[in-house]
Amino acid sequence: TYAFRHTLLREVVYDGIPVAERRRLHRAYAEALERREALPSDAASHLVELAHHWREARDPRALAASVRAGDAATGFAFDIALREYEEALSLWDVFTDDRPASIDHAELLHRTARTAYLSSRYRRAGAACREAIEELGDADAARRSELQFLLGRVLLLSGDREAAVTTYEQTLADAPADPPRARIRALVGVGQIYAIHGRFQRALPICEEAITQARAAGARDLEGHARNTLSLILTALGRPDEGIEAIDEALAIALELDLPDDIGRAYGNRVNTLVWAGYPDRATHEALEALASVVARGVRDHETMIRYNIVMSAFECGAWDVAAAQLAEADRMANPTEWRLLGRAETVLRY
Repeated sequence: TYAFRHTLLREVVYDGIPVAERRRLHRAYAEALERREALPSDAASHLVELAHHWREARDPRALAASVRAGDAATGFAFDIALREYEEALSLWDVFTDDRPASIDHAELLHRTARTAYLSSRYRRAGAACREAIEELGDADAARRSELQFLLGRVLLLSGDREAAVTTYEQTLADAPADPPRARIRALVGVGQIYAIHGRFQRALPICEEAITQARAAGARDLEGHARNTLSLILTALGRPDEGIEAIDEALAIALELDLPDDIGRAYGNRVNTLVWAGYPDRATHEALEALASVVARGVRDHETMIRYNIVMSAFECGAWDVAAAQLAEADRMANPTEWRLLGRAETVLRY
């Protein structure tokens, strides 16, 4: 093995190796890695490293390796997963005879869109969603519905609320009855976007229908997502105890299924529900405790939103030092075009 005192020196040596020799060394390294059995704790990083060497070797195995690495990295680092999926997309038309049988191009775009969304790369997520939807056409209504739901979420969090409403409503109109998840997912999206626009009376029966159908279909993830929205609706309509019960159920489901997106959303909305119900002290204390769990899951925008919501709850109960500290940290993390211009009402209803 070789170690270099400085990265620049290492780059000089690497660039000085003839291209053919460099590829041979990468291939040899990849083959050695394949023979090595990685420990469970090292499995994801092992696959990411393996994919890197196959790609640098220009070996056809790079395509499937990049997909496997993206799948593995989704569990610990969304930005790395996104990079691996993007690499797989770039190789899709290069190694046409070595495409993995377990995934088609539209599904690869879907995974790319989801990891881009979880990495707060909304423009990339939206582009990948649209490309996948166009590619599917009318071939698979259920998959198209899932992509439309994700696109609606991306549009919502990127600030294009009117487009989000149109997308969610179109998703509901197009959703097939079978499999039931497609229609349930569409109901969840429409209920959420109506609630965000303050149309609580209209959103209530939609969320309740989504929960009923989700329970019947055993779709726990969608039930939790709908209960999350329901908590804000009930609290806004003057039923705070039911709202708190709904958000606690939503959070329990998200934690049970280990859904990073829904965990962050539940913790964020829990602050709002408790504040609206008249418990700002409790909201502040519990949200501060929850931050570590959200940070560990790596969904940056959820962390930012929770910090802004803590500013609101801490302000309500007179904890000025807490409010100031959280505001400074949230502003440091935030994308100025998406967060700093939000007023309090929009912050409360953003999720």
